[in-house]
Amino acid sequence: MNPMRGAVFFGLILLVYSVSSAEDRSASLPKDGWWVRYFVVIQREGNEDVTMKRKYSLVGTTTENGERCRWVEIQSVQPIDGQELTDVIKFLIPEKELLENEKPLDSIVRAWRKTNDGPVEEVKFNQPLGVGGSVASADFAWGHSLLIFPGPQRKSKSVEKKKVVEYQQGRLEVGAGQVGKHVATRKALTNGEKQEFETEFTAWNDAAIAPACAAMHSRTEFRRNDLLIQAITEEVVLEDIGVDAKSELPENR
Repeated sequence: MNPMRGAVFFGLILLVYSVSSAEDRSASLPKDGWWVRYFVVIQREGNEDVTMKRKYSLVGTTTENGERCRWVEIQSVQPIDGQELTDVIKFLIPEKELLENEKPLDSIVRAWRKTNDGPVEEVKFNQPLGVGGSVASADFAWGHSLLIFPGPQRKSKSVEKKKVVEYQQGRLEVGAGQVGKHVATRKALTNGEKQEFETEFTAWNDAAIAPACAAMHSRTEFRRNDLLIQAITEEVVLEDIGVDAKSELPENR
């Protein structure tokens, strides 16, 4: 074979593979029971670093308003004053939104939450002041936590930035990262001030971990009336993945 033709042919194979991989990642979500767990190092300016674990699980499928929806459960375990704080929140979200929407929590159906051994409570968003629940939207409060999924990465751009991730089941060498941004804003009900979370992230995706990412670096800035109040940096690295997840809140649907 002519060397030039061979190089072109090989390049086309790589192109087809990369396109197929991207499409496969956003084609569907795994079956219930899928989970992925990360080590997360949180850096707040002016504070000591905090290392925690964060686990994402798919723990149920149902149909709501004619749409196929999935229960996504996020469990965070964080050491505080020599003890572990365990926080579990469970969202019912249309599957299509997780795969295709930059802000899947804008379409949230309902949510439940439990902290340590406390009671399980339904979390309601966009509530009037004094009614209970959260006056903020689900995306404002939790949108940055779903950046591992395809939807929130939909408008990200590929950059040639390699990443090697070693986890419980082996080693991943990811050739490129996905750079993107998530912005969530609201007006405070008490004084009308503008509040904004802006997260810039780089995610390293691999087919073995799909639909999640293998690693992510993010910086979130919180502003009031465009004045920077706090910046938080997160380094998220894969610890393990599996298919035997059970809900921590099985009675809450």
